[in-house]
Amino acid sequence: MWCKCNPYPTGSSNHCFISLEQIDEALDNLPTPIRGQQYYLLFVDVESLDISELLHPRLKLLGYDLSDLTLTSSLLNCGRWIAVLAPIAQRVNQYGLLNLEDALKAQALLPEAWNYSHHGDVTIWALIEVD
Repeated sequence: MWCKCNPYPTGSSNHCFISLEQIDEALDNLPTPIRGQQYYLLFVDVESLDISELLHPRLKLLGYDLSDLTLTSSLLNCGRWIAVLAPIAQRVNQYGLLNLEDALKAQALLPEAWNYSHHGDVTIWALIEVD
């Protein structure tokens, strides 16, 4: 499922979408972001992502994040990644996000690394900028 447009530009709001076609239609009806200052951000559950959809000319993959059931970013908001997670955290890209391989590694390591707390049960999200 494609989920959430960033509500940053005035007059926009959060939306959930089932398909890329729905996103195109919604974006045509939303205010145009100020280039270089605002943008729409989509996040997509990687398990439901068809990678070929990322070839869409309006989409730019920024990287991957992980979140627990409360949609809290495990990468940014659940404490420092230490021990086995530290090398992964050191490889974030210019957006502070992971590549897919590292996100998958982190997803496998997080439960044990965080003593099976709820913060270790995560979903991987692709974060995508919309032009």
